[in-house]
Amino acid sequence: MHLQEFYGSWMEHPFWRTNFVVEDPQDLIRIVDSGIHEVSIDSGKGLDVPGETETQVAEATDAVLEDFDLPEASEPQRVSMSEELRRAARICISSSEAVVSMFQEVRMGKAIDAKLASELVEEISSSVLRNPGALISLSRLRRADDYMLACIITKRWTPAATRAG
Repeated sequence: MHLQEFYGSWMEHPFWRTNFVVEDPQDLIRIVDSGIHEVSIDSGKGLDVPGETETQVAEATDAVLEDFDLPEASEPQRVSMSEELRRAARICISSSEAVVSMFQEVRMGKAIDAKLASELVEEISSSVLRNPGALISLSRLRRADDYMLACIITKRWTPAATRAG
């Protein structure tokens, strides 16, 4: 095996170089005993054990994956801007509340609720896939005018009303 590099400080291992062919099994024991947890090897320079090629491994992996009955990922149906604006407005509010809550939890030394964060990311992703412009427009608007955002949520404002007025 051709050792290319030790991952860690040069002072942590007992060898005077890091680029050499390991021929003595005692060298492997010295590496493990030194506390080095990772090394890089160059299989092109060493006399590695013959094994499966990358192509063989990829084919075997594909064969295993074909045995699983995975559902096809469906892309959300695209919707109009006005239809997505209301959903996006709710996402903006809930995401702001969630972020504030997460920061409070972190300040108190508690762990962040990964499930909540994951659900929020899923909602945001779905909104962007349904209509890419809605959520980003609202997040920009929110910075400028929280009142307008509240009107959108309560259905007192529509894009058509702005163009007419």
